[in-house]
Amino acid sequence: NLELLKEQKTYWYYKRGLLFIDLDMNTKSVEGRQIQNAVLGYNRKHPGRLCLQWSVAHLGKIALYSKLHKGTASGKTILQTQVKHLEKLLTKLDVAIETKRLIWRLDCGYFSENNLVFMNKNRRRFITRIPKNLKIVQPYWKDKNLQWKLYSKNSKYANAELITFPDSQLEVRLILLKVSRKKKI
Repeated sequence: NLELLKEQKTYWYYKRGLLFIDLDMNTKSVEGRQIQNAVLGYNRKHPGRLCLQWSVAHLGKIALYSKLHKGTASGKTILQTQVKHLEKLLTKLDVAIETKRLIWRLDCGYFSENNLVFMNKNRRRFITRIPKNLKIVQPYWKDKNLQWKLYSKNSKYANAELITFPDSQLEVRLILLKVSRKKKI
């Protein structure tokens, strides 16, 4: 597969512009106990069912990496291992990981202060979605003085100030996004 990716690089690797590594984690329900690593884990859609955690990384038009984890695995604990593995793979594919063109887009399941510190300390550019219910974000959602700007016909955004995580003193730029969803009739 590595040789095929190298051979086909002109089709998935863009020479100009930003390159996004999109790292997602999904819960997959399973039937029966025969599937290795299937355990009672966090399964939002079907609580109490056996599941696996499936992580996938996309770069350009290809799925670069895919791995099944135990149902109890959390993006908060496995991100560092995944980033190191993906960086080794990118190096083998002659993709410069130090480039400013490379941006990691992390699913909100990977959100934790430790992961933010890890990405920042290793000088990795990244964007992520912060869960709305976190204490550190709550004051900004309630701030009546925020200047909301139209982003699209059904969404608005607001730039909040830099927020600082108390334990690590890491500063993060927060951009809030409100999306209006049409109600189903």
